Amino acid sequence: ESLRTFVAAFMGILLAYLFTLSIRNRGKKLPPGPVGLPVVGNLLQITKDAWLTFTKWKDEYGTP
Repeated sequence: ESLRTFVAAFMGILLAYLFTLSIRNRGKKLPPGPVGLPVVGNLLQITKDAWLTFTKWKDEYGTP
């Protein structure tokens, strides 16, 4: 029972680690942009006047 719990926990941690690595590597192919948080991305960086934030990002990082 203890071994089964250990193996399950180890596999869960390993999968979480590999998932994190894949997310980091995926972002390397993208052009520069504002750094976001996991899951919510840049949602917390957008204010009530979102167009001001988008204009600032355009000026800082360029247009696609």
